[in-house]
Amino acid sequence: MRCPNCGCNFMGMICPNCNSNPSNFIPPPPHTKPFSSASPADKPKRSHKGLIALVCLLGIIGIGLGTVYSIRRFFGMNSQTQNNASASVRMQTTISAEEQKKSQIESGIFESGDYKVGVDIPEGVYLLSCNNDQIPFGIYSQPYNEDNSNSNKLWFEWCRNGRYIKLENGQYIHFSWATLYDVSKHPDMKHDPFTNDGMFLVGHDILPGTYTLECQKDVMLAHYATANAPLGPNCYMQQPKGLKQGETAAVTLEEGQIIELEDCCFKSAGKANTIVFEAPSSDNAYLVGGQVPEGLYVIYSTIGEIEAAARANGVEQTEDYTAEIYQTFYVQLTEKGKSLLDNWYNNNYYVDLKEGQHISFAHAKMVPADVYLGTRDPFSESGMYLVGEEYGLPPGEYEIKQNSVDSGYYRHFDTIPTDATEPLEKGFVEGGTVTVKLNAGDCMIMEFCNLVRK
Repeated sequence: MRCPNCGCNFMGMICPNCNSNPSNFIPPPPHTKPFSSASPADKPKRSHKGLIALVCLLGIIGIGLGTVYSIRRFFGMNSQTQNNASASVRMQTTISAEEQKKSQIESGIFESGDYKVGVDIPEGVYLLSCNNDQIPFGIYSQPYNEDNSNSNKLWFEWCRNGRYIKLENGQYIHFSWATLYDVSKHPDMKHDPFTNDGMFLVGHDILPGTYTLECQKDVMLAHYATANAPLGPNCYMQQPKGLKQGETAAVTLEEGQIIELEDCCFKSAGKANTIVFEAPSSDNAYLVGGQVPEGLYVIYSTIGEIEAAARANGVEQTEDYTAEIYQTFYVQLTEKGKSLLDNWYNNNYYVDLKEGQHISFAHAKMVPADVYLGTRDPFSESGMYLVGEEYGLPPGEYEIKQNSVDSGYYRHFDTIPTDATEPLEKGFVEGGTVTVKLNAGDCMIMEFCNLVRK
């Protein structure tokens, strides 16, 4: 047989030339050419796994870099936006603060805070008004200069209800739990010294004159003090005086003066039948709603009292003088600068007072109408009388007769008159009688004459 390994012809199982066993021979594959000489179709395909991995890695790196860039760009833009927003907020806050300051200066009303006089708040006279009616206290610093050149160190003081402060340019002021009002722009902003304690400015809260102080209810000891000078840097409260429950004190106040009350107030009308208003001092008047409550009052002549006092002192009046001033007194009533009454009157005169009016009188006193009712008789005395059952003069038809050597004169109105009110009828009464018909709410003024009882 031919050896498949070496090609030698031999007999037997083993090739004597190459010692190979032909039965174990494995033939080589049909195309065993080297790779370098193989055709492209015969070349094995190269693996792309590494390349793909590399590309994926580069892609991941690119995506990562892009993400980082985007994140940095986002936060950079956001930071810029925040910076712009913060700048905008700061600008808006600045504008808001400027607008608020301008608004406060224009309105003359300043809320709690710190202020420089001449910058944040104009100089002038201010009323510090506490905000809480239940706890009527506020706190404020005495106005002070930055260098304390006026020796007025920064210190705080509690105030009750209200306190007046005079501010000057260059000073600083702080206050809390209160509102500051420019008095020049808010002349009606005031506190009532007849119902509250606190600080009061004479001529603004209360007219000059002499007043009676009394303790507030359930207070055993009160204090009051007046200032040594008008409101200003040299103004300070003098040594306070004590006032016990049940006691009263007379205090005379002058224009521009400051008075401070603690647990006491000025005595007002209270019940209508407990007060008598004396004639105010010259050139002064009572403020209705302030010293005098609203309501119906009677002003009556005190000439008889003057004459009695003169006689008691041994001074005799002549008949001519007595006739000239007989029961005559002067009344002036104004409302918002308009004159309602400004004349001399006889015997008595009714006035229906409204809040905000001012009334003054001379040679007379004033009392609530219900106190005065019944003190004069329309059937025997001259005077002013109101018609109505409650006034003691029922409506109806009456005759008027003369009651003096002088001619009688009457005026009939359908309301309580002022100087400008025209009467329904008027006329003289001489010798005989005159008939009038009176309705409820009418008013009769009779001089040297009176009604005839039915």
